[in-house]
Amino acid sequence: MILNAITPDISWTAPWNVLQQLCHLWRRFGIGIDPRDRLYISGAQLQEAGLALDYDVFHLLIETDFTALLWAKAIDPAAVSPEALSAPGGQYEISMVFDPQAIAPLIATLLGSHIDFPQLKALRKKILPQRSAIPPDLMVGLLEIVRSPSIQETVPEEAVVPNQPLNMLLSQRLEQEKILNNVTHRIYQNQDLMVTVRMALEQAQRLLRVDRLLVYQLDLPTADPERFVNRVTFEVVSSEKVSSLLHFDQDECLTNNQLIKDAYLKGKHLAVNDIETQPNLSPCFKQQLQGMQVKAKLVVPLIVEQRLWGLLIAHQCHSPRRWRKNEVTFLSHVAEYLAIAILQARSYQQLREQKTSLETLAQQRARELEDALLSAQVASQSKKEFIHIMSHELLTPLTSIIGLSNTLSYWTADENPKKLSPEKQRVYLQTIHESGTRLRNLLQDILDFSQTEAARSVLDLQKFSLKQLCYRVLNGFQELGDRQGISLKFINQLEPEQDSFYADPIRLEKILSHLLSNAIKFTSHGGEVTFSLWREQQQDVIFQVKDTGIGIPPQQIPLLFEQFQQLEPSMSRRYDGAGFGLALVKQLVEIHQGQIHVTSTPKKGSIFTVRIPNQVPRNLHPVGKGSVGGNQGGTIVLVSQDEEMATLICELLTATNYQVIWLIDSEIASRQISALQPILVILDAHQHKIQIEDIIDSLKMAPQTQQIPTLLTGDRLNDDQWQKLQKRGFQDYLPKPIHSEKLIDMVNHYVTRHYLANTL
Repeated sequence: MILNAITPDISWTAPWNVLQQLCHLWRRFGIGIDPRDRLYISGAQLQEAGLALDYDVFHLLIETDFTALLWAKAIDPAAVSPEALSAPGGQYEISMVFDPQAIAPLIATLLGSHIDFPQLKALRKKILPQRSAIPPDLMVGLLEIVRSPSIQETVPEEAVVPNQPLNMLLSQRLEQEKILNNVTHRIYQNQDLMVTVRMALEQAQRLLRVDRLLVYQLDLPTADPERFVNRVTFEVVSSEKVSSLLHFDQDECLTNNQLIKDAYLKGKHLAVNDIETQPNLSPCFKQQLQGMQVKAKLVVPLIVEQRLWGLLIAHQCHSPRRWRKNEVTFLSHVAEYLAIAILQARSYQQLREQKTSLETLAQQRARELEDALLSAQVASQSKKEFIHIMSHELLTPLTSIIGLSNTLSYWTADENPKKLSPEKQRVYLQTIHESGTRLRNLLQDILDFSQTEAARSVLDLQKFSLKQLCYRVLNGFQELGDRQGISLKFINQLEPEQDSFYADPIRLEKILSHLLSNAIKFTSHGGEVTFSLWREQQQDVIFQVKDTGIGIPPQQIPLLFEQFQQLEPSMSRRYDGAGFGLALVKQLVEIHQGQIHVTSTPKKGSIFTVRIPNQVPRNLHPVGKGSVGGNQGGTIVLVSQDEEMATLICELLTATNYQVIWLIDSEIASRQISALQPILVILDAHQHKIQIEDIIDSLKMAPQTQQIPTLLTGDRLNDDQWQKLQKRGFQDYLPKPIHSEKLIDMVNHYVTRHYLANTL
């Protein structure tokens, strides 16, 4: 078995007694240990099994965390005999290697041989570690041996680490292990990422003695959600004489070179010993390094979750530097450990965000439950008061009707000699008529209220005269106002061309009747009620009812339009009314897509202002910018398995007056879309690629769905990917994270196009 292909980490010439100490150290670490924990293979075992060795000494240690290979050959060929090995004397070329990747070919050779012994069976089950974390006891033992005065240090020109004493090599290796162990400890302790990275950079910079050590992070987000930058986020310099590159973000050489990024992603490193003599160094990189006063450069990748997160870069600024293998290996190990720390910090951040989100959601749900319970209690009490008031409102006119009708029957009976005067009879009949009218109006209000509450009310849009409507309503209250000594005043500010209006005149009349009735009811004798009317251009109409009545306390104004809500139950004994008239008014205003506003001052009066938009039928409404979308509404189907994103889209589009139907099962989405016939479909690329392609293909093949605009949302796509999706039938693409304004603008745009295509 030949070991020439293995490049040793340490190689030097030493006498026989030193070799024996090293062999004893390897045996001490290998003999007596369970092979399942630590595997030890010696040259003697291999020779007994029939495998010929070209070396006099061979010791191999393999454990879960480290590998260590020791081999040696006598300089004097006569020393090859077993007798020479057991007797003191002679010089040996001793080599050691700790890199698992360097030992891997040797392991493959052993496994491919036909020899059979127990250690080889155990070796087949061993998995080599990614790097060798040499146990401190083994490292200390090595240092004690190599620092012995009896060692003759000779380092040949072709040595791996020329002009460096052996004890310095081992000391460096021990320091490297300490640094990596410190990083490991901080990762396990879940230390702050910035502190961990800073500590690792500072210790690595001191050990490697580089002028500058930095972390160059890739694809950092900016204020523009579509723009990302590369930037230096961590840096350690050897002295103030070395200029700082912290926050540097002008690396077009890397940004525009995908081949270099791909190489880094595969785990490749870049070692530039001298930028002036380095072959194949692009002019862009050379010019950039010269501007940074860099003479030599070592770059290793930071790979997190199989993505190139960033680069760990060492700079030598004052002179060129030949980067040694052990330095490259150490910096690569530092990058691997930092990648673990970054991944853990990211996971903990996500966990904290989820925890905060869940806590916020739990608090919100708790508040909602408390509010719901309170609302239920208030509603229950309000309903009791409502039933009490309704009983009073129904019984009062019924009592009048029954009592007065009985009185009339009694006094007008033939057998009764005494008769009521005609004047008295007219008064009784008038009271019966008013009570019946009051009952009819009350029952009609209840019916209207129940219809609007159940959302069964449909507007009967007609073109009518606003002035005639207002005069008709006002004339209906003129007699009541005169009887109570209240002045009714009408202010018409309409221009002649503003008189025509589209709305439901019956419901508008009911709105105005309730407002005027309340104004008269709560205004004392000698007061005034002013009814005003005006238009804003040719669109909204404004009705305003102003009184000089008792007014409303500020704290009770929010309760005015609540259903089953009485501002002050004691008032029901002073003023007639069921107490839900304003709730009905608010509902009637809202089904017109209008608004109602109230201002009031106690003991001075109230002002109710109603704004109603012109309800022009759609077939008469010119389609233009803003005529569809949020104002027109419509059904949109969202197919997504991403709950967080789907919730955001549903909330945004629902607030814009769209009806959003969220489908989770993508396998049956095509059939459901065909049945729903939406105005727009949004597909989330979070689903499996095949499912997305199946959905879009089925939609574009079916005649009833092929004209429906289809949008895609997901991670960023390159031009080739998007062109392929466009050919399948997608109209547009919205990258994640979702930008609310862009989403709404894009949806409105395609809804408008769809609307125009189906109406022209």
